[in-house]
Amino acid sequence: MRLNPRDITAKVFFIIALIATFYHIYLIIHPHTPISYYYRIGILDLTQLQRATHVFFILILGYLLLYIRGGEHSLSLGLRWLIALILAVLSLIPTYLAIEWLIDNEALIPALYVLLVWFTTLALPVLEPLSRITSSMSRYASLLTAILTTLPYTYLIINYEELIYRTVIPHPWDIAMGWTITLMLFGIVLRYIGPELPILTNIFILYNIYGYMLPRPWYHPGF
Repeated sequence: MRLNPRDITAKVFFIIALIATFYHIYLIIHPHTPISYYYRIGILDLTQLQRATHVFFILILGYLLLYIRGGEHSLSLGLRWLIALILAVLSLIPTYLAIEWLIDNEALIPALYVLLVWFTTLALPVLEPLSRITSSMSRYASLLTAILTTLPYTYLIINYEELIYRTVIPHPWDIAMGWTITLMLFGIVLRYIGPELPILTNIFILYNIYGYMLPRPWYHPGF
């Protein structure tokens, strides 16, 4: 019996969900095991990497489920679709700033990567109800995004100690990975909960960037 791509993805989803379950259970008992005394394992011992692992499992499982279930979590034309459209436009501002910075630093591939993730996570969900073509594209984009979630997570795990010292002068890939995982979180919350929380978060990001231009008492120095 031949398995179609959706069935294969469902099996992969089950395996990853099982790993995530055992990981979270083991985190509870890990401090009381001999391993914690003799070995320092980042994803088990460092809070930041534990949180990154939680986020990774949420993202990869969430996007895989979007692909498996097709249009079950699609937006329909209406007020929430309009809010999602505003979200896509507003999120394009920091995305543009990130891409501009990357291009200025001759980092074309990271810039294209950022643009691709913005398109798959926020642009396509808005375009999805407009035609069958974009609806089909959005489903496969969810699978692509699920695969792409492994990149920022792996990047963080490998470069964690170096990233601590690069906060002032980041590497181009630091910017690309940091912003794309934010876009992925926007996209997953948009699909499963709605556009309200992502758009509020995006407004605060823009306030952080442009707050210095506002009159008091709303003024703040920003970055």
